Parts: sequence; structure tokens; C-alpha cells
Amino acid sequence: ITGVLFVNTGYALRMYTSNLVRNYNVSSVKLVGLGGSTLDPKVDEYMTNSFPNANVSHGY
Repeated sequence: ITGVLFVNTGYALRMYTSNLVRNYNVSSVKLVGLGGSTLDPKVDEYMTNSFPNANVSHGY
């Protein structure tokens, strides 16, 4: 998997609160697209840090 598109902000928040990403090797992910509504800065930082090789972008 090289891209994860259209992750809504509610799911991103769930990923943040559960710290789910740490259980997986996500080094191949190059793109993460987030959208749906505004994103808490802490969740944004978590997503950016959790996918270190990816361009994390926002749109809604």
C-alpha cells in the first residue's frame, strides 16, 4: 500500500486516541489524504508523525 486516501477526520481522531498505527509497518505509505471537517492540531501532528514517509494532506 502506497497511499491512504479519504480518511475522514473522525477516523483520524480514532486512530489518534487508540494509537493504532504503531502496530503496523507503514513505511511504504507515500500519501495520506484527510478530509471531512477541521482537524485538531494534535491529531494532525500524530498523523504526520505516524506516516513519516508520507505527504499528509487535508481537504474538505
